[in-house]
Amino acid sequence: MKINKVNNEYDAFDFDFTKDGKMLSIDKDDSNLYITCKYLNYKETTNITFTISKDDEIHSVFNKLYTNITGGNIFDDLNDSEKSKTILKNESVYKKIVKDNVITIHCDAYPLEYPNILKIKKENENIILDFKKVNKENLFKCSYTISINIKMKDSRLLDFCIPFNTMYNDLQRIENSKEKTLVRK
Repeated sequence: MKINKVNNEYDAFDFDFTKDGKMLSIDKDDSNLYITCKYLNYKETTNITFTISKDDEIHSVFNKLYTNITGGNIFDDLNDSEKSKTILKNESVYKKIVKDNVITIHCDAYPLEYPNILKIKKENENIILDFKKVNKENLFKCSYTISINIKMKDSRLLDFCIPFNTMYNDLQRIENSKEKTLVRK
């Protein structure tokens, strides 16, 4: 996997992860997180799967995201009691987001009837990110990318946006690839 860290205007880094002809980009402005996936050859798309294997540098970060959400530990608090995790897992918002150990995130930027959707699951040791574009006429969505916008406040996810913010902060410690990487223009 090639990693490209890009300085952003918020005194942090945004990221491009390139693997198997696909690019996963993670950007953040002051209040929103954007997770975008595209093919490098810019073909039109409605679905893309991006696989993070155990050997990839970012595996531990995404595994932590997956484990915390499915385990009901959305505040990343090691002292969080089993009782509070059980209570969270019984809430309706948790049951909408986590089913059968698959995390389903609906993009905050589009109407609820037509959001882009990100499903995160674990198969063997791999973290699988499945992106799906839900189209509707007269609702502009780029033909070549699938974007998931997660608002850090007023999100449909409520407190479930917190683990994604933690993921972004954890990624700040990842290093650029030693190989030549793609540069955003």
